Amino acid sequence: MKKLSRIVFSIVLLGFSAALPAQTYSVYFNQNGKLTATMSSAAYIRQYSVAAGIAHAQDFYYPSMKKYSEPYIVASTQIKSFVPTLQNGMLILWHFNGQKKMAGGFSKGKPDGEWVNWYPNGKNLRLCLIKMA
Repeated sequence: MKKLSRIVFSIVLLGFSAALPAQTYSVYFNQNGKLTATMSSAAYIRQYSVAAGIAHAQDFYYPSMKKYSEPYIVASTQIKSFVPTLQNGMLILWHFNGQKKMAGGFSKGKPDGEWVNWYPNGKNLRLCLIKMA
């Protein structure tokens, strides 16, 4: 019976520790997309957590904390790059006024498929089709 209790306790403990949220970190970028150590010169903040070399990140305008990007997954080595290169998936950015700014996909670490840019008023600025070779 004691052995069964220990097994159940271990399973509960492991399940609890797996459910704990990852540590969240922040890096700041100035208006030109350069890393900055001073919050007074920051225009953007990237909040992220890292596990096994993979970062779950999202970018915000600073100090308003309005959304600049949708959440995305990127190699942790890309965290300090203002424009990250995703291995796979969509990168979606927003203008300060809440209108979509840019959307495009990545495949195998390269831009792939339809990339669209919008003016702040929501009208299409540019559409590019990028084919993987």
